Amino acid sequence: MLIIDELDRCRPTYAIEVLEKAKHFFNVAGMVFVLAVDNGQIRHSIKSVYGVGMDVDGYLKRFIDLPYTLPRPKKELFCKALFGRFSLDEYFNTLPDSQKRQDKERFLRIFTELFDILNFSLREQEQCFSQLSIALRTTPREMLVLPYLLGSLLVLKAKNLHLYRGFLYEKVEPGEVIEWIRTTPGGDEFLDDYAGVELAAHLFTCGSNVKAEEQAISRYTTYISGGQLSSKQEERARKVVDSIKKLYFDRRFGLLQYLASKIDLVSGFSDRLR
Repeated sequence: MLIIDELDRCRPTYAIEVLEKAKHFFNVAGMVFVLAVDNGQIRHSIKSVYGVGMDVDGYLKRFIDLPYTLPRPKKELFCKALFGRFSLDEYFNTLPDSQKRQDKERFLRIFTELFDILNFSLREQEQCFSQLSIALRTTPREMLVLPYLLGSLLVLKAKNLHLYRGFLYEKVEPGEVIEWIRTTPGGDEFLDDYAGVELAAHLFTCGSNVKAEEQAISRYTTYISGGQLSSKQEERARKVVDSIKKLYFDRRFGLLQYLASKIDLVSGFSDRLR
């Protein structure tokens, strides 16, 4: 058996050349070759080589006798597997503070939900966990990491770099980030959930221009006062305000910039707005 993986990521001409040579060289009794490819990408490669009028289905049937689509893993299971792969289970278990050990479940929750509603690929999820692993290991153990905020910043940078930069340098209001999430399938339901409420509270309290609980609440109230609120929206607003009041970290610390510095350390450069 011969397994050919990620052929769809190669240059189109090279991908087609490998595909055709594999068929000729290994078309012998007892030999089986397995192609692990993104069907949409390999179809695009074929059209780029042979033209948009190419009968792609007919072409692929010359090489593939039995097509099979792998089922998408359950959203939480893959995140749990990534915790193991990056040894984050061991990391959280060794933390001396029980409250910090619970951060594992908070990261799992925010990643699981945002990966799902923002339609993250498995590769994008893996990259977020890679960045999380380095960010955690470069943070002193006594420091708060605030999973709902750090996790959402990693997701935001991976999926909408322009919005991330704007929020980081406080040219974009927290409400704009929330509205971006709301427009995604399942986004409104997420914002009603506990993780969504906590995320909103952290977004409105992490900026450098927020020095007190009252200012954060005022900022959030300004955001939601643009229209008539439904009973559902009023309930959500009450929960966010309650969460803002319960947040205990020092907002004068420059929390947003500190967490962003951990993310930028991973990418190897600091983002700057032009």
